[in-house]
Amino acid sequence: MNERITTYREYWVYHIGQHSKSGNRVLHYLGSASAVILLTLAPVFQIWWPIPLAIACAFVPGMIGHVLIEHSPRENQHYPLWAIASDLRMLVLFLRGRAAREFGCADFDKSTSL
Repeated sequence: MNERITTYREYWVYHIGQHSKSGNRVLHYLGSASAVILLTLAPVFQIWWPIPLAIACAFVPGMIGHVLIEHSPRENQHYPLWAIASDLRMLVLFLRGRAAREFGCADFDKSTSL
């Protein structure tokens, strides 16, 4: 990423391009869902050890997906808040059955189940 992105809309288009392979997206979905669950449990049960685990769950599967499946570096260090928001947006799209349309792969939602 050489040019400076100035809007979230521009970043989202870039983010979609960085997640073109379904295996990478599945790892992101698993990591994001695990992180959300752990971050929800921490205050509900007033235990704080899940917070560092949630951070690891959010980043490790994505990093594995980018290195081993997508063969691209994870670019979240330039736009960390947009990266987190986009990973959560990807998860919501998947849960709503709209990921295939957003990522332009008609068979993805039908062939992948979590």
